[in-house]
Amino acid sequence: MNIKELQGLIAKEGKRKEFNYKGMHCIILRPHDEIIHLCGYVCLPKEHKLHGLYYDDIYKYVDIKVHGGLTYSERGGNVVHQNKEDWVIGFDCAHLGDLAVLSSHYGITHTVLKDTYRDMDFVEQELQNLVDQIQSMKDCIVLPTLKIDE
Repeated sequence: MNIKELQGLIAKEGKRKEFNYKGMHCIILRPHDEIIHLCGYVCLPKEHKLHGLYYDDIYKYVDIKVHGGLTYSERGGNVVHQNKEDWVIGFDCAHLGDLAVLSSHYGITHTVLKDTYRDMDFVEQELQNLVDQIQSMKDCIVLPTLKIDE
């Protein structure tokens, strides 16, 4: 992919996409204008077993397989998700081998084009896989002492 093609794809994708998958709210977000990789988030309602767990602690209960691993967990009520009752977990696409572009409002100033750009379709598929894994943990018991949102 050359720089012009990448600029066109980024412009077409936009900065944000939201969708529901199996009853869970999912968000794809380009975090800011200067580094334009994508991040994926799943919003966990208050009654969910993983609500309030730091992302590293989630691995104690379910072996999540998502691109680059979980890298985010925080209460909603911010730029990612407005509902303050939800707990948001997510991942980013700025790892070794990912095309993480430095830009000045999409005028690309530096990139390594041999790396792979993880587009919205890729992130959406990863979010669906993440939801499937989260929903597969029906019999899991989560220790309330590990929760950080209380």
